[in-house]
Amino acid sequence: TNVTQIRLMRILKMMKVMRVLRLIRGFREVRMLLMQLMGSVKPFIWTILVIATINFMFGICFVHAAAGHRHANWRDLSNSQRNGSIVEIVATEAEMHLYRDWESVQTAMYTLFKVSTGGMDWGEVADPILSIGWQTF
Repeated sequence: TNVTQIRLMRILKMMKVMRVLRLIRGFREVRMLLMQLMGSVKPFIWTILVIATINFMFGICFVHAAAGHRHANWRDLSNSQRNGSIVEIVATEAEMHLYRDWESVQTAMYTLFKVSTGGMDWGEVADPILSIGWQTF
């Protein structure tokens, strides 16, 4: 009976080892999946950097156009006041949207991000820019 118990113990230990080996085989696939995921982080960061750079460049262009439009309106207003006429400042709805969406580079980048991800319609943002002139559009 003592020999039978020893044999039974050996068989049970071998089964334990077999279970561990089977478990390790399953981890090989998980390890491969994690390695592929970690390998895709670097290209993902570069993609984000390229998109942010493009948003930054176009944001600067649109803010520059909006600031030029605002400066031209302000210059016309100051010339009218020098002549002694009283001018009431009334901004159209398109100008209000223009100044809201393109008031700073950060706001412009955020607006471009919303437009590119579907959070805002391009028509809402582009129509006020089109009112400045087709060169900006």
